[in-house]
Amino acid sequence: MPLHRFGWLQKTVRHSIDLQHEQDILLRRAADLAGQSTAQFIIDSVCKAAERTVLDQRHFVVSGSERQKIIALRQRVATPSPALCRLLTQKAPWEGESALHAPEPLAPAHSIVQFDCGRPALNDWLAHRARQAQLKNAARTFVVSAQGRVVGYFSLSVGQIDSREFPGYGTPAVDRQIFPLPIALLNRLAVDSLYQHQGLGRALLRDAILHVLSISEQIGVTALLIQPLNEPAARFYLACGFIQSPAAYKQLMLPFEDMQAAWRDAQTPALTQRQA
Repeated sequence: MPLHRFGWLQKTVRHSIDLQHEQDILLRRAADLAGQSTAQFIIDSVCKAAERTVLDQRHFVVSGSERQKIIALRQRVATPSPALCRLLTQKAPWEGESALHAPEPLAPAHSIVQFDCGRPALNDWLAHRARQAQLKNAARTFVVSAQGRVVGYFSLSVGQIDSREFPGYGTPAVDRQIFPLPIALLNRLAVDSLYQHQGLGRALLRDAILHVLSISEQIGVTALLIQPLNEPAARFYLACGFIQSPAAYKQLMLPFEDMQAAWRDAQTPALTQRQA
């Protein structure tokens, strides 16, 4: 079943909100302290909260046509994606003679205070929440560092896609066999502004995919999901072999079978020589 075109509409949308008098005073005071207009302060604050809410999502529920699209994805024959094969065979910036250290779990010795990728929600995760999430086993963050300073990272956790049509209520047997779907979530991936456009983002994504493939040998994983925050991020993941997911609005997916097929193909000597 074809999916709707993945893209953002570039237009201005107006929203009207009603505030209590106390709320209006509080917002005006905060905006003045931040050196912003009240409207801009509200927009920035709401967008930051919205990004955090989207990136923290773990449970996705599908029904109707979305459920049928998920079933079709699970039943199709996977073929190696050329884009994904290229990603899996490329050399990482930390390989060879480089000041960069290969991805490793975030540790107390890593310096995170200077990290700035240009996205407040992604900076905030590393600065204030990543270590706490690791202590609670809620997510794992892997970092690339240079002289102890983190210059890139990605964060993985687990989630689930479920169906609103529960077994026993007339759903086909195939629905009961497929749902719920255990998934891996690439919650966040970010590169410090000083290291962007040098291939580090693609190398981090490659490492994240290899982690998921390794995890799948021990536990069930049916796909890797990502929720890009804007159109440039979406284009990046689409160019690396991701496809649109029916499970959530503006979400991208990399089915496990696609990862597996691309990894097998990437191991063939002919392809490795072509990519060398």
